[in-house]
Amino acid sequence: MAQSQDLLQVHAEDPISKDNLALLEKSKKEFKIKNKAAVEDRWVQGMSAKEKVRRYARRYLREAFPAGETATGIVVVKNGYAASTKALTEELGFITEIAVAPINLKVYNYWLIQERWVVG
Repeated sequence: MAQSQDLLQVHAEDPISKDNLALLEKSKKEFKIKNKAAVEDRWVQGMSAKEKVRRYARRYLREAFPAGETATGIVVVKNGYAASTKALTEELGFITEIAVAPINLKVYNYWLIQERWVVG
């Protein structure tokens, strides 16, 4: 093992061939394309609404309530980021309030209640 390490260290500063650099760049590009497709596939087919809102709330809300459509109702999002979620939903044009859920002795939960008013 030590001999292998010594042999490799001798060549540590050797330049990388153009072919290997091209192969590395090609591999990186292929990975990005395949990874993007896998992430999108998981978003479309493998995640619940709860997971989507936790992972990427802005995208979920835009897809669930497209701009230009009119809807009313209440959506409750329960997470630990009430203030930032409130700011996001107001930025998207929702009327938003933060309500504190009944006290749980184990965990304090914040409920974000959104009344949807999407006017296009």
